[in-house]
Amino acid sequence: RAMCTTYPADGWVTDSAAAASAWGIGRKVDNGAINFTPDGKAPEPIGRSAMKLGKTLGLVSTTRITHATPAAFVANVPKREFEPDIAEQILARGVSVALGGGSKYVPDDLLAKHSDVRVVRTADELLSARTKPGRLLGLFSEDHCPYEIERPASVPSLRSMSLAALDVLGAHSDGFVLLIEGGRVDHGAHANDAVGMIFDQIEFDNTVGAVVDWIGDRDDTLLIISTDHANANPGLTFYGQAGRRSFELLASASHSFDWIVQQFRSSDRTIESLVETVSRATGIVLTDEERLILERSAIRHEPVDPFDPANGTLMVLGSLLANHTGVAFLSPNHTPDFVEVTAIGPGAETMPAMIDNTDLHGLMMNALAGSAQSITPQSITP
Repeated sequence: RAMCTTYPADGWVTDSAAAASAWGIGRKVDNGAINFTPDGKAPEPIGRSAMKLGKTLGLVSTTRITHATPAAFVANVPKREFEPDIAEQILARGVSVALGGGSKYVPDDLLAKHSDVRVVRTADELLSARTKPGRLLGLFSEDHCPYEIERPASVPSLRSMSLAALDVLGAHSDGFVLLIEGGRVDHGAHANDAVGMIFDQIEFDNTVGAVVDWIGDRDDTLLIISTDHANANPGLTFYGQAGRRSFELLASASHSFDWIVQQFRSSDRTIESLVETVSRATGIVLTDEERLILERSAIRHEPVDPFDPANGTLMVLGSLLANHTGVAFLSPNHTPDFVEVTAIGPGAETMPAMIDNTDLHGLMMNALAGSAQSITPQSITP
């Protein structure tokens, strides 16, 4: 296990593009860039390096499959917003399995250029395709996949997508690289949505367990578990029995903030309908004072918090619900905390206790080369 720094080339607080690029190419890049260095170079991403060594590459995410983190394992773009270009690179560069959301960036004319790729769009189609040979692309949502708490049966879970990818990649005798991202955990933190975040984190934990079981007694597979950055610093704040009540409230919730927003937009958009929707989603009845604060933010669009980034309506709602759940957030933004890295398998013993995110690229490359060379940590200050 190690603690890991995550800063980008141009500051202290990273975005997902710069953080994942550190894994992808082992170099610091500016926020917003994917595997493009500040001097304009586009080093080869680790997925392409793996394929040159005869390995196959898989990408699994609950975000759009063209989003920053999966993209960093195979693509080079100067701006993360170039998602149509990322989609083209995922297909043109030979990714064997890509499962997630984002069909809006993968149009039919692009798919027509890659007739060797089997496309599935539902959980049932994925189940039937996972044992068939050939490249596999799963597009289960136009945008990001739904939060786990309200995921329909037609959309496969992160665990299901991951096991399907392992079925496909594991049939390749020369080995593989597989990225698995519980990306909507990040979105829940951005929204200060404790419920959306926690249920997706639980599903990620279930997925880790399934992957560990799949590896079993194999001695040829390195598993690295981490996050590319911290986000919003959520934390439990209640003592004693009040803290126990926090878990009961969170466990009994039924919907994410995404659902609350969708319901509000289709309603008469009054404070009464919003408060009722919040109660249906969370089981929490706001006090009169909390209701007034929410009305000022959501209906009148007035600032209610002296910390300006916390004035978005979702942040305000997150703060109000924290009075009941005890889960409070620092901001809607990423933070520069050290993050934890856990490695299991051959080469894990070479990882020092303190590393930089660029060091994980070296750890993965050593594993691909079958080397147990020790990792020399990069500088941990920008």
